[in-house]
Amino acid sequence: MDTIIARKTWRTAEPIHGMIYFVPEAAEHYRLAGVTDPRAGYFASRSAPLGEASAELVIATFYNFNPDYVRAAVPAVWQSASPADLLDARLAAADAALRRLLGDAVASEEMVAAAQLARSAALSAGDRLEAARCSPLTPTWHGPTIHTSCCGMPKPCSASSAVTVI
Repeated sequence: MDTIIARKTWRTAEPIHGMIYFVPEAAEHYRLAGVTDPRAGYFASRSAPLGEASAELVIATFYNFNPDYVRAAVPAVWQSASPADLLDARLAAADAALRRLLGDAVASEEMVAAAQLARSAALSAGDRLEAARCSPLTPTWHGPTIHTSCCGMPKPCSASSAVTVI
């Protein structure tokens, strides 16, 4: 792939993916799932595709965080919510935030086409489980999430949902 196209694609998609780390809907949905500590919600929702990940696995996967910061949240967070609950909460938060941020554009033909394209990308990446779990809008967030996790950041990528969803 041409590096210029890859970088432009990342710059376009990153705000769609990255919003989940800053929108109030994320904290609210994690709270509804049983996680009230924002740090724990962040690490648990992001690592949930790995199952009940240990602190060491999360530290290795998201290598740019202070290990003590991660250990303060993981694995204790798994006593509050299951990985499946956190995955559901993260997708629900992304859906709610995009609906709030995009307003009437959510129902546009362009948005429907973008969501279908993102769902196809998830399926072609082998992420059938997550593509099936998404609402009609959520693939608009999930597709860029796959792209930025695999292409925009210097971390390993595979076709498994354990890597592509983070």
